[in-house]
Amino acid sequence: DNKALEALLPSETGYTWTYSGFEDYGHEMTLNNVIRNRNQIIYKIDGKVFNHDGAQGNFNIKVDYIISDGALVMNKQGDKMMDCDFDNMVLIKTPLIKGTSWTQNLISRDKQEMTVNCEITDVSEDGDKTYTVRYEHADSKYYQERKIREGIGVISFRKLYVSEDMSFETGYDLYKDGKE
Repeated sequence: DNKALEALLPSETGYTWTYSGFEDYGHEMTLNNVIRNRNQIIYKIDGKVFNHDGAQGNFNIKVDYIISDGALVMNKQGDKMMDCDFDNMVLIKTPLIKGTSWTQNLISRDKQEMTVNCEITDVSEDGDKTYTVRYEHADSKYYQERKIREGIGVISFRKLYVSEDMSFETGYDLYKDGKE
């Protein structure tokens, strides 16, 4: 099962992802190291969120993608990254087929525990396979959705932004990828 998940990510250090999205949002990150242990593979990634609006704060990103026990987990640090709602979550699980589902209890940035129902909702193939995974909060209309492509990883991210006054979908897409 871990081999199928390993095929979702690039294997060579120096691989760079550049994302662009909603209201000039963007971030870039680079694969610095791949650590292979007996029971897991850890992809160490560093990056930075683009600061288009002159906001203050730390724009650095650190992401570990961890493959273990048939799950690809994202563990991240970086409060300016658009998918900052959860610092640690399962992105996809095996088997990599439409309908695979799981539930996870996540801790949000504001320290609220959320039950999230997750499902691979689509598998498309035009060259490399792309998996669409939807993550829905069990007690609200909040959701996230990612598209994960073999050999690249996340190519698209969407989430429902919810405030007291309104809600709307926001997100980003892969703009450029490959070796530096």
